[in-house]
Amino acid sequence: MVVDAAYVGNHGLKLPVNENVDSLNTAFYGAIGDSNRVEQLNALVPNPFSGQVKTGTLSAGTVQYNQLLRQFPQYLGATENLLPAGYNTYHALQLRLQKRLSAGLTGTVFYTFSKLISNTNNLTTGFLDTGSPSYQYDLNLKNERSLAPSDVAHRFVAKAVWELPFGRGHALGRTASRWANQLIGGWQVNGILSLQSGFPLNLGLSGAAPYAGSRPSRVAGQAAATSGAIVDRLGGVSSATPYISPAAFRLPQSFEFGAAPRLIPDLRGPGIHNVDLSIFKNFPIREQFHLQLRAETFNGFNTPRFGNPGTTFKPPSFGVTGSQQNTPRQIQLAAKLIF
Repeated sequence: MVVDAAYVGNHGLKLPVNENVDSLNTAFYGAIGDSNRVEQLNALVPNPFSGQVKTGTLSAGTVQYNQLLRQFPQYLGATENLLPAGYNTYHALQLRLQKRLSAGLTGTVFYTFSKLISNTNNLTTGFLDTGSPSYQYDLNLKNERSLAPSDVAHRFVAKAVWELPFGRGHALGRTASRWANQLIGGWQVNGILSLQSGFPLNLGLSGAAPYAGSRPSRVAGQAAATSGAIVDRLGGVSSATPYISPAAFRLPQSFEFGAAPRLIPDLRGPGIHNVDLSIFKNFPIREQFHLQLRAETFNGFNTPRFGNPGTTFKPPSFGVTGSQQNTPRQIQLAAKLIF
């Protein structure tokens, strides 16, 4: 048996991100919840661009005061693309245990414990996103440091191949005739077990106050995720308990950024729990040829992997699971002529 242990690290700098450079600077914010400042920022004032801009909002005679306070007031929005302001940091412990072939049995076990931190958005994470973790305040990306959407804290994989001890040269049926050996010999059982923690979730919100952040705030002392088996906390019509606890979050007020990070470390989607099984039967024909019959099953125990719950805070769908990520059990039969 062989045991390997390794540390793996990676640090990326100047990764491309897209940034809204026309966000309202916090220097113009009022105190948290200041409704008078909200009225001032939303008040209509004479539009200096009237007559110069021919169409749209900025062609009118008046414009909201907050528009004139932005870095590029002559535009309704300005995005700097491929800005080299992103970074990431990855640390991992990788373990492997390998059993070399003996007595017809060989197997390998892998385990990875890792953490991936970044301030990048979906421009650099792509299909691995668990949503679209946008920035609350593009003018200060230091506050956007969090787990990356593709962070996987734990991954465990075990695989084994066992040549059953039947037939010629084995403990049972060592002296079997040729025809008896065709029946009892050449059997092989294979299995793969995969366990993986889910991806961290990012929360949005609806019904926020004017000039509030785009994420909710945490409530002290409240766990983000509910406890118990996933099938008992799907929410909606499936169960009374949702996957995410609404009591753990609150809406931010005007001029308040939501205190929840972009990706929440103690709130992850459902992980992977999967077993693939197969059984082979080898029929020797000649020295260079043998026929192999295979029966293979994927997701052998028909274990569902539920989809991520609703992550928009406050609507009835918040914390409710309504989809499945994997497929039901699949079985396939095959014959191979190996030469």
